[in-house]
Amino acid sequence: MPRSDPDEANATLIDGTIGELSPFHSTLGCTHTASVNARRLSDGWRDRLILLCSDNTAGVTGWCLDPHDLGVAKLVAGRPHDLEFCRRCYARLLEPGMLAERLAATELRDDERAVIVDRLDALVRGTTAR
Repeated sequence: MPRSDPDEANATLIDGTIGELSPFHSTLGCTHTASVNARRLSDGWRDRLILLCSDNTAGVTGWCLDPHDLGVAKLVAGRPHDLEFCRRCYARLLEPGMLAERLAATELRDDERAVIVDRLDALVRGTTAR
């Protein structure tokens, strides 16, 4: 998402430029952009953003979500590709305790929280959840 102007239109423009099926994606792997309005993130996520700037970014600075904040956002979204992303990242990047902490700090309705806790439990058990 554009850090200075996180509206949906800008996120869509960036996603079309560097997102899935773009030359950027083909070269460096899958990139997804997000609008703050489109995703619910745990409290304090802005303080945990990770700076991405190197010779490979041609002077452009990117800010990436902490893996656990992204994991919670993906569990909240719950689409098949989001849950697959969590499954693939789980063994190397995501810790269940930290995911649970971040989930607890995310504003959700009770019915939503129950479904997402089920998804997290399924991820930890290595099974599929709705």
